[in-house]
Amino acid sequence: MDHIEHPRDRLKATIAAANQAIPFEQAEHRLLEALCETLVRGAEIVLAWVALPSASGRLESAAAAGRTDCLDELVLAPHGAPSLAQGPHLLAYRSGQTYLDNDVLDSAPAEPWQERARASGVAAAIALPLRSSEGVLGTLNLCAAVADLFGQDEVLLLEVTANALGLALEARRNAAVLIESQGRYRQIFEQSPLGIVHYDADGTIVDCNAVYLRVLGADREQLIGANLIHDIDDERVVDAVRRSLTQGQGHLDIVYRSAAWNQFLPVRAVFTGVRDGSGTIVAGIGLLEDFTERREIAARLQENEQRLRLAVDAARIGIWELDLEQGTLHWDAWMRRLHGLNGDAMLTSVREWRERIVPDDRFRATRALLSAARSDNPRSARLRIVLPTDEYRYLQLHACRFRDGNGQRPRVTGVCYDVTEQHLASARIEQLALFDELTGLSNRRLLMDRLSQAIRLTQRQHSYRALLLLDLDGFKRVNDTRGHAVGDRLLIAFADRLRHALRRTDTAARLGGDEFVVLCGGLSASAEHATQEAARIASKLVEMAAEPYWLSGADEVPIYCSVSIGITLFNNESCSADELMKQADIAMYESKRTGRDTWRFFETSMQRAIEQQEAKTQALRQALHEDQLVLRYLPQVDQEGQWCGYEALVRWNASGHELRRPDEFLKLAESSGLIQAIDDWVLQRACRDFAELTAHQPPSYLHLGVNVSIRQLLDTEFAERVMQTVLEAGLQPHHLRLEVTEQALFVDVEQAQAAIERLLSHGIAIVLDDFGTGSSSLLQLQRLSLQAVKIDQGLVQGIENSATKVAIVRAAISAAKALSLAVIAEGVENQEQFELLRGEGCSVFQGYYFAEPMPVEALSQHLAAPG
Repeated sequence: MDHIEHPRDRLKATIAAANQAIPFEQAEHRLLEALCETLVRGAEIVLAWVALPSASGRLESAAAAGRTDCLDELVLAPHGAPSLAQGPHLLAYRSGQTYLDNDVLDSAPAEPWQERARASGVAAAIALPLRSSEGVLGTLNLCAAVADLFGQDEVLLLEVTANALGLALEARRNAAVLIESQGRYRQIFEQSPLGIVHYDADGTIVDCNAVYLRVLGADREQLIGANLIHDIDDERVVDAVRRSLTQGQGHLDIVYRSAAWNQFLPVRAVFTGVRDGSGTIVAGIGLLEDFTERREIAARLQENEQRLRLAVDAARIGIWELDLEQGTLHWDAWMRRLHGLNGDAMLTSVREWRERIVPDDRFRATRALLSAARSDNPRSARLRIVLPTDEYRYLQLHACRFRDGNGQRPRVTGVCYDVTEQHLASARIEQLALFDELTGLSNRRLLMDRLSQAIRLTQRQHSYRALLLLDLDGFKRVNDTRGHAVGDRLLIAFADRLRHALRRTDTAARLGGDEFVVLCGGLSASAEHATQEAARIASKLVEMAAEPYWLSGADEVPIYCSVSIGITLFNNESCSADELMKQADIAMYESKRTGRDTWRFFETSMQRAIEQQEAKTQALRQALHEDQLVLRYLPQVDQEGQWCGYEALVRWNASGHELRRPDEFLKLAESSGLIQAIDDWVLQRACRDFAELTAHQPPSYLHLGVNVSIRQLLDTEFAERVMQTVLEAGLQPHHLRLEVTEQALFVDVEQAQAAIERLLSHGIAIVLDDFGTGSSSLLQLQRLSLQAVKIDQGLVQGIENSATKVAIVRAAISAAKALSLAVIAEGVENQEQFELLRGEGCSVFQGYYFAEPMPVEALSQHLAAPG
């Protein structure tokens, strides 16, 4: 079982990590750097960079990671030369659409920059627009070393990440505008040459600047908390303040007595009401100014207030304030919109607000408010609120403590903004990164994490756990006969059964294909009892899987599919997660070997057998690399006993003097995937040796027989590789005969015939080996363009003493002659067998009676001998 993680799976996990690198609290430049650094970590991304417009309007690199040494060459090519990124990032920025080139080195649009891409190790590129409510802010650009890395799911995840990044940049910039406006307002307030007083809706002074205090000749302690309506005797002032709170503005010319200078000062007083988003007056500002300066200061204040409101509206940020003494809550228009309320609705208490918060999040919100009220450090929380439509919305809450100028009337103020889209994007990325998309079960990454946790927990809990590896029997047959759509529905149905059959303490996962895993916890501390419990679970799963599957769209015909299960128990930390998976895999294959539709526990003897098999495989692989394979050639003779060809036989010179026969290692080569490499080596070496033997006087009748596997024969490129080998060796194609066993050749007659026709077109003959041992019919034989058949040596051995074998061989020869095929007999060991087979019509013979397999040097001496 292949445990190597696919590059696209690693890319999904990398994108999930990158999404976590977009916190709203982080500075913009650090956010972009962290995102790029995350994207080039753990995947085949060689370069990640973010393009943002500069002051001149030109897109430039704002952050980059990975192969930044090639960024100038790829992105900022001199003299306007085309480059890999100039095309994608400009197209994505101007069109607002994702630009994808999954094969840069074979793409016509990328032709101008292919050389630079190849030099920089870039095989695929993608550019994604960073969208905001106002348009495209810039682009997120990735260059990958692997072609076709960006599949449909990966592009979707990257677009979600790019959208989240665009929203984060927009919110951060709007918040920066808001902070800048507030800072400018405070700067104007404190440094203004005018006296400024700020009062609330009932006329109580909450703040004033130094100029106002100096004009009145009063101390801050005297004025903060005083009421302009109730504590002033001058009715003109009271009337002006009231009009500012009811009508929006009141002004008058009065004379203040200044205690500081002990004189009367003529002052122009203007009182203006401050309205919220709905137009309601919630506070007031009074200006004491010289008449000549009033217009300028008023204009500046009005401009600042307008900029502040525009910034808040653009950022879609709600501003709120909580008076801790009175328990009143003030919201602006955006706070109401975020909560789905109309323009006239106003929440006035924390209790009403809490009722709109999802119950599970109320404690988190209350804790943030209380913590902010008790500390000078800001607090934040993410919470869900219920809209009037009963839908959820995710809000990010920030709160900080604020006191008036006198240090009294403590308040908590802050902002809220909508993070629903970002939350859903994170949830979607987590779903794709940790769960199987088809079945919804845990994927390999999440399973291995939980398995590692289970291993650590065994040390404290002293109870056994079980790991079950399940493989559907016959799933490939369903896919091949009913189609992949039905196969997918079968996997989904099996996953649903698995999910409902397990206990709450168990974890089910899909590794891929038709392989599933169950991690069972909470078993007994006794090995015997734990084994019984795991066996009961496995038996239940075997019975569950065997029930018929009625799949919609599958012609209402039930599908039957059993399951093979491998089980391993563990109760300590001596084994790693990978080792446990390997043990369960070994046990599962043992259950398949013993008949399927059953379960088996892992045993140490299985592990030893697998390790021995692996050691032999490594030795065989080393033999290929170290040229330990050698060829021996078995001569073939005609009816007159004259040599007419050779069969190339591979031997393994494992110990330097002992040659291992093919039956000792070829099955191992087939199971380990080394057979094709061995077959290719045999063909190349045999053609080269034969060409050297016949270089001077090549007899036209002499031929070379080489055994090939059905895997080679059915390879659509095999004929071309054979011809290349023949031409490189300087061999004539008609001298070569490729031998394929009868059992292998009739696995797929249609494909086999197509492969034979390709070889025949080059003049290369095909011989059917081991004829008489398979189940082929004359009808099948006549469909194949064969040149000869070879009677299996099992029929030749002892034929002189067996009338049955004589009858079988006679029938086989008759069938071959009926199809105009030459007949070769192998395994001839004596004169009597030779005479009998020759009399029956065999034309070519081989066996120890004529010669044993010999090295190429012996063949060379034989050809050089006179006569």
